[in-house]
Amino acid sequence: MTRERKGSVQSMRSSPVSRATLSLGSWCSEAWFSAALDGLVEAEGNVPVGGDALVHNDVRSDNLCFVGRRVVLVDWAQAIRGNPQQDLASALSTLPLEGGPDPFDVPPDGGPWAAHIAGQCARRAAHETQAPQWLRMVFQRIAVSCLNWASRSLDLPPWTGPHWSEIR
Repeated sequence: MTRERKGSVQSMRSSPVSRATLSLGSWCSEAWFSAALDGLVEAEGNVPVGGDALVHNDVRSDNLCFVGRRVVLVDWAQAIRGNPQQDLASALSTLPLEGGPDPFDVPPDGGPWAAHIAGQCARRAAHETQAPQWLRMVFQRIAVSCLNWASRSLDLPPWTGPHWSEIR
């Protein structure tokens, strides 16, 4: 299966639901979002999602199994062909929520991936209304963490929104 680019940040440009979710949900101010949107859209459009590598596409702590000194990825249900950087960016986006490093400190140039993942998570938080509230909150937290990461990596206006841990 080849990965399709969803253009999640691009869809926020015209989606009042997504824009309202970001500003009314206290994720960020309308002023910050408006000032950063073009840069986020451009960065997301430059994410190199294509490729022929096997990509897990759902790397996070509960999909890791530690066997001796090895780490094994489990739950390959969402595997695709694409760019393996997707797995690194995906894992980095969730690490802060579990006490890990700020993603910006690992690859400071990961802004395009941060914009891409922020868009995906914002879309899921806004549109997956049947998902449990705790899961939608996780998507919100990841989106906020990635927007902060993107703002520093892409020379966007300084992040003025909350820390991901303040999303309740």
